[in-house]
Amino acid sequence: MKKIAKIISIMLVLCVAVLALASCAKTLSGTYSSSGSLLGIAGGKTSYTFSGNKVTLTVTTEILGSSSTDEYAGTYEIKEATDGTQQITLTFTDSDASSYSGTFSFAEGKDDNGVATVTIGRLTYTKTK
Repeated sequence: MKKIAKIISIMLVLCVAVLALASCAKTLSGTYSSSGSLLGIAGGKTSYTFSGNKVTLTVTTEILGSSSTDEYAGTYEIKEATDGTQQITLTFTDSDASSYSGTFSFAEGKDDNGVATVTIGRLTYTKTK
C-alpha cells in the first residue's frame, strides 16, 4: 500500500511540474489593429485577435468607399530566437491567408499614450480591446 501511495504522489508531482512548464509559453490576449490608406483611394485595416494559442486575423479592404472583410483562424507561438530576439510563428490553414503565415520578428511595447502594442515583422499593431 505504501508503494502505491508513493508512486501516485511521485506521478502527481510530475504532472504538476509538466503543467507548470507548459504554462510558461508566452501568450497574448486581446485585439491588436493597424490601419492605413493610400491617398484616400485605397486603404484598410488588419487586426489580430489573440486568445490562448489561437489567433484570428481580420483583414478589411476599402477601395473608393466600398469595403470587404475577410477573417482567418489560425494558431501562433512566440519563441526566443537563437540571437536572443523574440519571434512569432503564425499558422493559417486557409490558402488565402498564406502570405500572413510564417515566422516573423516580434516585440511588445507601448505607444506614446501608454497603450499596448505588438510589432510583427515591420508593422506595429495597437491594442484595441
